[in-house]
Amino acid sequence: MVIYLAKTHQIVTIDGRETCPSACTPTMFTDPKTGQPLGYDYASDQPLATGVPSMVATWAKAISRYGRGSLAADLQPAIRVADHGFRVNADFRQLTESDLPELQAYPASRALLLTQAGNPLPVGSLLRNPDLARTYRLLGRYGPSYLYDGPLGQAIVAADDHPVVTPGSTVVALPGIMTTSDLRAYRARVQAPTHVRYRGLDIYSMTPPSSSGSTVGEALNILSGYNLSAEPRATALFHYLEASRLAYADRNAYVGDPRYVSVPLPELLSPAFAATRRCLIHNQALTSPVARAIRTRPTRAAGTRTRPRRRHRKGVIPTTSSRGQVGQHRCLHEHHQLLRRQRRDRARLRLPAQQRDDRLRLRAALARAYDPNLPAGGKQPRSSMGPVIALRGGQPVFSAGAAGGPRSSRPSSRSS
Repeated sequence: MVIYLAKTHQIVTIDGRETCPSACTPTMFTDPKTGQPLGYDYASDQPLATGVPSMVATWAKAISRYGRGSLAADLQPAIRVADHGFRVNADFRQLTESDLPELQAYPASRALLLTQAGNPLPVGSLLRNPDLARTYRLLGRYGPSYLYDGPLGQAIVAADDHPVVTPGSTVVALPGIMTTSDLRAYRARVQAPTHVRYRGLDIYSMTPPSSSGSTVGEALNILSGYNLSAEPRATALFHYLEASRLAYADRNAYVGDPRYVSVPLPELLSPAFAATRRCLIHNQALTSPVARAIRTRPTRAAGTRTRPRRRHRKGVIPTTSSRGQVGQHRCLHEHHQLLRRQRRDRARLRLPAQQRDDRLRLRAALARAYDPNLPAGGKQPRSSMGPVIALRGGQPVFSAGAAGGPRSSRPSSRSS
């Protein structure tokens, strides 16, 4: 969440990314039988991929620090929608169709979001969720502790670690590893934003483990070397794509949870560094995957935690994602909440392919030995959501932000 404080003309952010349960390990998404990464869609559908819930803590912190009302008051619109319902439209039906096997696998999700026969609700159907309205009312009454140290949290852990599935379903095979201690340990953190200058604008966004500030910032720094408005549209788009390609290579190589890995943020946002990357752009597209920029400074191994850096009231840009069309597909009995599966955003540990030459095999192993986004207990996964607030002369000009994801060659309807 990126927030502009009108009275003080400040930009602050709240890092409300979920965390990995304490039992997470770097190899948790590796098939022990083959040593190869689990399939993306398969792993994403498992309760094992559920992160420690974070949005309640994030909104509560934003309201307590910068809001005018209370959590209970701000929940009222959502309570009304859940109570009175809404009409299913074609888009909603398409979303349920795209994840139908997963929704069918959980009786609670099936009862809420599908017909008795297990099919998507017809367009025009009234979808009500009184159990969710009840849950929101309880959150408003008791505050975040109702989740992080109360009955709702206990229900979440039970649903994750001991999922209730439809008899005969083969979708769910890996139960979760979350504990109530993981919930109690969660904290949303107020942090300073990233900042770059671009054509007279001050661009503010999220710091790592979100990759939005570093990656968007690096791409803009690269693009600042071109007169895009004077270029033919195809050329301007080409430069945009190549700048993004280079920024993503550096994102994948260096960006992770800074409490666990050393993220070279000042370097990634340096105009001088961007100039070295811009030199790689010529008249033809670079070959993917693009090599990362080479750093000489050492990096900490994944899972090695360091002491968090602490940072010190209105435009607000929150970006959220349930990871996929309808989240983790399963609802909590009595609460009817969809759980997030965002922890699957973590990198999978890949073993080097067989090489003919021992020297090449060793080089391949060393190149893949470090990944800033491997899972670890309490670690936040990297995010590609890009909330931005832009200022000119100290005054807000525009804001942007949406749930999204990386463009990739992975064939999945969940890519965006």
